[in-house]
Amino acid sequence: MKKIILSLLTLIIFGTAIPTVSAQDFDVAAKHAIAVEANTGKILYEKDATQAVEIASITKILTVYLVYEALEQGTISLSTSVDISDYPYQLTTNSEASNVPMEARKYTVEQLLEATLVSSANSAAIALAEKIAGSEKDFVDKMRAKLLEWGIQDATIVNTTGLNNETLGNNIYPGSKKDEENKLSAYDVAIIARNLIRDYPQVLEITKKPTSTFAGLEIHSTNYMLEGMPAYRGGLMD
Repeated sequence: MKKIILSLLTLIIFGTAIPTVSAQDFDVAAKHAIAVEANTGKILYEKDATQAVEIASITKILTVYLVYEALEQGTISLSTSVDISDYPYQLTTNSEASNVPMEARKYTVEQLLEATLVSSANSAAIALAEKIAGSEKDFVDKMRAKLLEWGIQDATIVNTTGLNNETLGNNIYPGSKKDEENKLSAYDVAIIARNLIRDYPQVLEITKKPTSTFAGLEIHSTNYMLEGMPAYRGGLMD
């Protein structure tokens, strides 16, 4: 059974009416945390925010950034049809990985994007990556390049989902360890989240949804901990 691990928390706060709270009066259960004001980038709170740790499905905010970038560049459109290869399709049978059923084997970018953002569907993220870059490996290379562009040099990125490589079988990034996972610091995640919100604010129209539909089925948000904080991407780990 999956459980929420309070290991890393990133908060992007909107607006200017921010209450003043001293560090002595405020704390969070997460081991690593940061709160950032979206417009200015001002750090409002941090707790061991520079140590790189496993980020699980928080990975998908970087994946989604590159999807929106491809949409902006015209490489794909929301109505573009995406064929589901055997790799993401077979992953939908793994009960340990968050997913949506993909029996149709063909969905639009819009459907897959919403499934990725609302229910953290791993196969949807992989399918989008394969559509944009040709393979998950090549998409991961794009992810790594984007992080370097933003000055993030302490990252470990080996897949588009945040799953442990053990879950992916023979589909892991060449040269990565069989049990390797993506790692970023809370500070790094804040940089990614702020860039996503600044460059593609339309993402908030999806992330604020408590439920959505995928191929006629109701799907539910995995942002359990912070209702009303649309920029938060909750991480699920075993």
